[in-house]
Amino acid sequence: MRKGSSTSGEGVQQVFVLRGDRAVRTRVRFGIASFDYVEVAEGLSAGDEVVVSDMADYQHLSSIRLR
Repeated sequence: MRKGSSTSGEGVQQVFVLRGDRAVRTRVRFGIASFDYVEVAEGLSAGDEVVVSDMADYQHLSSIRLR
């Protein structure tokens, strides 16, 4: 997966995944990381769309409604 400001490298992290009209906070385990990409070891399926921009202001929410 392309690395963005929402992913900080290896280990378990919470990222937002698009599910219909919502972005849902999802637990993901990342593996090996390079400067541009990070390996998804667990928590995502093929075709999942992940928000890679900075979502720090929303980490206290379990989901966000999209318009």
